[in-house]
Amino acid sequence: MSARRVGAIAKRIVEQFRRDRRTLGLLVVVPLILLALIGYLFTPSGGTSRAPVAIVNEDAGPAGAALADALASAPSLDARRLASGDAERALRGGEVDAVIRFPARFTQDALTSRKITLAVRLEGSDIFVNGSTMGAIQKAVFESLSGALAKLQLPGASGAGIALDISYLYGGADWGTLDYLAPVIIPFLAFFLIFLLTDVSFLRERASGTLERLLATPLQRTELVLGYVIGFLVFALLQTVILVLFALYVLGLRSNGPVAAIFVVQIAMVLVAVNLGLLLSAFARNEFQAVQFIPIVVLPQMLLSGLLVPIQSLPDLLRPLAWAMPLTYVNEASRAVMVKGVSLTDPIVVRDVGALLLLALALAALASRTIRREVA
Repeated sequence: MSARRVGAIAKRIVEQFRRDRRTLGLLVVVPLILLALIGYLFTPSGGTSRAPVAIVNEDAGPAGAALADALASAPSLDARRLASGDAERALRGGEVDAVIRFPARFTQDALTSRKITLAVRLEGSDIFVNGSTMGAIQKAVFESLSGALAKLQLPGASGAGIALDISYLYGGADWGTLDYLAPVIIPFLAFFLIFLLTDVSFLRERASGTLERLLATPLQRTELVLGYVIGFLVFALLQTVILVLFALYVLGLRSNGPVAAIFVVQIAMVLVAVNLGLLLSAFARNEFQAVQFIPIVVLPQMLLSGLLVPIQSLPDLLRPLAWAMPLTYVNEASRAVMVKGVSLTDPIVVRDVGALLLLALALAALASRTIRREVA
């Protein structure tokens, strides 16, 4: 083994990377940006720590009023007092994550040292929101109960225990982790693979000269982009169909909504991924540079689209950025269909699919312009 020859090879690699500013930026700048984003995202003071809940007090006695007052001022809860019907509407509309209900016998049970029960109804569509909301409620209840009842000085109040009767608007205690995560994992996998497929494949068309030869014909650039989109779309849809059917019928994951609605949402997402891949391929000169777009395009969407952290828990500065991510709309629509069981006519699904289609059209128009600039 010759140290001189090994050193020559190493020197050549170093010189090659030194001249490639994009790669140096990927190695240095992009990790710093992503690390700063993760640090800000998971900083305790950066997000919303108070769980939005509604309090319904059906107890006419002093114990219910005292504990309701204590919960309303609990630092872990963003509580509002509502009537029963208004609380249910707020839960369905996504204004609150849970409804805490004081039963009519609350004071009587406290007086007789019986185990008193609070009914907690979770919205239930997001497993991470469920966990954080229940943690905030349990902390508030058990921190507030003893002090609130002690102030009443009622016989037996100090010995009263408390239990939480938990129910779900969507999902349920029998839903597994994968049942909750399937609506966001399936779109993420499909988006990542389709974007990479389109980006690299269209780059080959540019690098091989096929694109220039096609543009030398009477073919219009819009026709060219549309043809490429339809061609890539065939394989992208095939991949999406396999992912969805495998998740539902092989893994046995739950879905309360119609399968057709799931496919419509996925098709809208596929159109965005294909056109985004076509657009960004114009800024790469080889396959290695094409792959460099993964940490820039895919990883931020994984962090900000609701896959790992609920949108409402994001820091205020990051929420507008989250709604600029295509996967945010895909995840919201998929969760609405698969967990909440809504149809394609639901306003949330219509809005999210519409936003994805508009984004796909905008990306297609931009991709057409990049082709024009490159060949001109």
